[in-house]
Amino acid sequence: MTPGAVTFTVALFNLQRQPPADWVCSSSLWLDDGYVVVVRAESQPINLYLLVFVMVISPQFINFFTSLFFLVLAVGHVIWALERWGNSTQFRSFYSEGVVDGLWWAIVTQTTNGFGDKAPTSIPGRVFAVIWMIFGLITFAIFSGQATSFIASATAVNQISDLASLAGRTVGVPTPLPASSLAALLSFSATACGDTQGCLRALQDLKVDAVLAPRTDVVHHFVASGWNGGSCGNPLLIVGVPLSPDTVSSQGPGLRACTYASGVYAATHLMRAISEEASSMTSDGTLAARLSDITPYQTVADSCIAEPTYFIPLNVAALVVLTFYGVGCYIERRLRKQNEDGPKSFGDLAKSLVLMRRPEAGQDKTPSNGDEAAGEGDSGEGATGEGSPGEG
Repeated sequence: MTPGAVTFTVALFNLQRQPPADWVCSSSLWLDDGYVVVVRAESQPINLYLLVFVMVISPQFINFFTSLFFLVLAVGHVIWALERWGNSTQFRSFYSEGVVDGLWWAIVTQTTNGFGDKAPTSIPGRVFAVIWMIFGLITFAIFSGQATSFIASATAVNQISDLASLAGRTVGVPTPLPASSLAALLSFSATACGDTQGCLRALQDLKVDAVLAPRTDVVHHFVASGWNGGSCGNPLLIVGVPLSPDTVSSQGPGLRACTYASGVYAATHLMRAISEEASSMTSDGTLAARLSDITPYQTVADSCIAEPTYFIPLNVAALVVLTFYGVGCYIERRLRKQNEDGPKSFGDLAKSLVLMRRPEAGQDKTPSNGDEAAGEGDSGEGATGEGSPGEG
């Protein structure tokens, strides 16, 4: 080694890989570095039928309808007691029948259907009905809000667009990042998934809803996978703005250069020069221009989004059933026009169809016994007619 020469060891570090304590580091080389949110580019399909089933069997739904059942049952008893004497035609006096009438009225009134087949006629009954109708509107408005909230919560996984929308979601955080601190700061459930590549694989396998990872590692993975060259076909996307490392305790800057040298003064001087050059490149836009070539797209172009497709089996089945009932109704109406009574059952309909076709099919066949007798009668009259002149 030349006398007076200094040996340097230089390396790059980011949020996931921290330098040793005796190394000297520069300031951040990428001011926009930090924690970024990564989501799936395509929305996760939601099965609405399964979603409704899950909602129906949920504890909130069952508890709501159980309490509502007893309330409707009590209201049915009250309206029956108020109407049984003066309106016995609609609310029958016998208990088992009258309570059923009251229960039916309570249900259709609360749901605002109001069929009109039963209505209170007494003043107390009408006042009670007004109160029950207002209560029914409020009750089902609350239920509608809860159902909407349930559906919105189930589909929120497709609405993650920034750091704030991570609240309540399952988020993968690479180790050794401070997952507990990030989860407490952003109110999400953290899942350790190894390194950044492992977290991104877990995201693609639908094991987590999103990933929060250092931007440098994510961009490096995108570039290595060829996902930064266009706005179509990328399975993952970076969304929102990065979370600054300063918001998390015990975290240093993002991407930075660090060195270990035999001379501390020389190492400090080198890192200061690198920091000044990075600041200059950031100010004149040189750094942004160079990073634009590797920064992945943050949106999916509208032309890349697949158009919704028809569910052909279900659509064809519905069309067949509709055609069947349409043709059946048409045939029945034609038969009713020809027969005043009309067929009363499917067997009568089939019999009428046979009777309609019988005269056409029997035109060339031998006449029936009644027709033969009528023919003989006509012949006899003709013979008698012909013999009369002879006799005369």
